[in-house]
Amino acid sequence: MKRWQRTLLAALPCGLMLSAACYVMSLNRLTADLHQQLQAPLTERIIRSGVNSHDLQKVNQYLQTRINEDLARLTPKSPLSPIGQCQAALIQLRGTPFPLSFSPQRHLQLNWSLPERDESLTLGLRCHPQWWQLSLPALILLGVALLASVVQPPLSPLQQRCLSRMKSQGTGHTQALAAVKLVPGLNPCQRKALAVLLNHDTVQLQQALTILASGGLADDQSLAWLPVALAQHPDNLGAALTLCNAPAQLSFQPDTNTVVVHGVAIRLPATPFMYYLWYARLRKQADADGGWFVNPPANRPDRRHDQDLIELMLDHGGHHKAINDLSEKGLRAKTLDQNRSKVKDELVQALGEGLAQPFLFEAERDLQTGRSKYRLALSPAQIMLPANTRADRQK
Repeated sequence: MKRWQRTLLAALPCGLMLSAACYVMSLNRLTADLHQQLQAPLTERIIRSGVNSHDLQKVNQYLQTRINEDLARLTPKSPLSPIGQCQAALIQLRGTPFPLSFSPQRHLQLNWSLPERDESLTLGLRCHPQWWQLSLPALILLGVALLASVVQPPLSPLQQRCLSRMKSQGTGHTQALAAVKLVPGLNPCQRKALAVLLNHDTVQLQQALTILASGGLADDQSLAWLPVALAQHPDNLGAALTLCNAPAQLSFQPDTNTVVVHGVAIRLPATPFMYYLWYARLRKQADADGGWFVNPPANRPDRRHDQDLIELMLDHGGHHKAINDLSEKGLRAKTLDQNRSKVKDELVQALGEGLAQPFLFEAERDLQTGRSKYRLALSPAQIMLPANTRADRQK
């Protein structure tokens, strides 16, 4: 079903209700006007007619005939009124009932007072609609609805940019116009993502709008990963958005010295990778110390923990030079500092400092030794260690 057809079907009941409401309001207004016009002159005629008469029944019948004749044809003043010809007739006068030849739509009661009693009469009113005038409100409403469905609202600046980009990418005008209609329905996060995508020539914008409108990004935190994700997947927006929405986890692939940070694979030099993995294992297996490792003194290597790092390197193919250096010189503060710094440089280069920071190290001053201590800023639950390490085999 076409858009204009859906619009007319939706507007038709509203139009009929509007016409019916106009008819009821006009009928109520006519009844009130008629009451005002008849109250004084008609009651005065009735009072005068009964002054010198001793047969009240005859007077009432005479009045019924005259009133019904006088009110047999009533026409609204406005030619645009939805009410056509009307008729009013007497229902009761001074308590005496009179039969009606029609079913009244409204009742008018006129009251007056005599010295010895109060009297009243009741009129029944029935009107016929003027169908053309009655249908006019509905026709106007349908016409406005049809015009609104055919005439497109002006495009916003953002929609115009999207339309221009899609047409430059070879998208047909009709398809591009249909796609930009999705823009007003995007939430603020999705609009920010769209602004980023407009600056990437490799992104097919028609596809991007469809994906964003169907969900796209979870929140602003996911949005921050979009530039990195697009660099990783320049020709696959779906994969890029999947990376943006990836969990904030850190995992290790020792076979290639690769860490996967929030879904982004980053290859590290072999020795910094091993030190990164060693710190990650300390954090993952954190007990009362919370995964912290205190730097050895500058003038004395740590001979208690160097073997643990040597075994980790042996498990995962570490450089023989790094292994020999640890065996001969022990675990030194300078070596730890250099490898942490190298890990930071690699992650910041790949992700930018803001995105890399949660996956790097945090530092504190150790109260017992006065030296600095370090651990990964991630929680243990966010760290995925490789299987089959020596520590795993000992469990």
